[in-house]
Amino acid sequence: GWALFSVRDAENVAEGLGVPTFRYKMLAISITGFIAGIAGSVYALQVGFVTVEGVFNLTVPLFVIVMSVLGGRMHWLGPAIGALVIHTLRDRLAAAGFEGVSLVVLGLVLATLVLLAPEGLMARLRIRPLPVAATFAVAVAGLALTQVWGEPLDWVAAGMVAAAVVAFLPVPRRRLVREVVRLTADEPEADAAPEADADAATVPMPVAADAGPRDAPGAGPRADAPVVVECVDVARSFGGVRALGGVSLTIREGELVGLVGPNGSGKTTLVNLISGAFRPTAGDIRVAGQSIVRLPPHRIAHLGVARTYQIPRPFESMTVRDNVAIAIMFGRRPLALRSARHAAQEHLDLVGLADLANARPSEINLHERQLLEMARALATRPRVLLLDEALAGLSPVEIDNAARVVRRIHAAGITIVLVEHLLRVVNQLATRVVVLDQGRALADGEPRAVMRDPAVVGAYLGRAGGQAGA
Repeated sequence: GWALFSVRDAENVAEGLGVPTFRYKMLAISITGFIAGIAGSVYALQVGFVTVEGVFNLTVPLFVIVMSVLGGRMHWLGPAIGALVIHTLRDRLAAAGFEGVSLVVLGLVLATLVLLAPEGLMARLRIRPLPVAATFAVAVAGLALTQVWGEPLDWVAAGMVAAAVVAFLPVPRRRLVREVVRLTADEPEADAAPEADADAATVPMPVAADAGPRDAPGAGPRADAPVVVECVDVARSFGGVRALGGVSLTIREGELVGLVGPNGSGKTTLVNLISGAFRPTAGDIRVAGQSIVRLPPHRIAHLGVARTYQIPRPFESMTVRDNVAIAIMFGRRPLALRSARHAAQEHLDLVGLADLANARPSEINLHERQLLEMARALATRPRVLLLDEALAGLSPVEIDNAARVVRRIHAAGITIVLVEHLLRVVNQLATRVVVLDQGRALADGEPRAVMRDPAVVGAYLGRAGGQAGA
């Protein structure tokens, strides 16, 4: 279920976190096809014959949508409750002589639910189960004892309406969010998250998987540090446009490599190739000595590559904690939901989002969403973390805070490739800088030396400006 939630929200992101999206989609199609086949067989036996007009008409998809929306899509029982309500309502409308307007009534119900309660009945029932059940029982029992109206099915329908009214009474936003998240797991609600400590020294630092001892933060890699990522003459073309033209790059364990260059130089394209979002037109890319050019992104993630995105792409239907937990559930060392949620708290502590663990992505600002991207990528326990313009659009204060987070991540033993336009930040953080220009590696070396290179100055300021600066 969690895999399918992530596919629905952002399929490419889920794949990059280690979710085998194709496998789960095929599994979902197979299971639902089997259920639909059984249902069709029972229907054919019941009515004795099947016609195109009787099955493939507007009412079938309309009923499916209304049942799912009414009951709720976050729990398997939601559509079942929706089906019970809808069929009872249709039956009562037909018995009362209003069968001709049943589609109008269902359309109004659907529109009302989309506007007022998109989370569905199941979420509301889980919030106040006892009042809803008591309302239903009292309504049915009262009508049965008084015999003032209708027959038993009418009493059930009236009880459902009364219970739905109680279920849809206003609920505090925070409580509703927590309950919707709990619908996919039959477990007690986690305790409230402790506030994050602003002092980096008190923040727990999860060590990267397979990472050995390393030098002090900010120092270069050891001379014998193993190669984590190796690009050999990597090229990528989009039609007639060459984005990369034979880039060779070696990244060793413990490095913090700043990948810089003018707009259109191929930085994000290289990140997409290393993470598996694209395949190179030519050349080879190896992670921990294994070629990845023919591997799907989820396999590359399991080898130890994680990334963030220029524009944050969280799973909007999940809380901040569960955005991180799902990366743990499908990462290199998968855990069950309960353990994954507990482990997710450590990563949120590291980036300073512990106090927002129960919030939704829509409730946090851009800076916090960028930090969430980092925490989610870290949760896969990567060998190398690709930060694609993780500081873009932030204020100076937010940039300084994000830079401190990057330092803490690097100090935890994780190799980082930082794609960034802010050269001030790159100079402060990077142990090494690689400059791309027009799809080729222009310079590679110690940050201050590279930034003084006349060719690099010319690439940023224009050839004339570069000559003048030289």
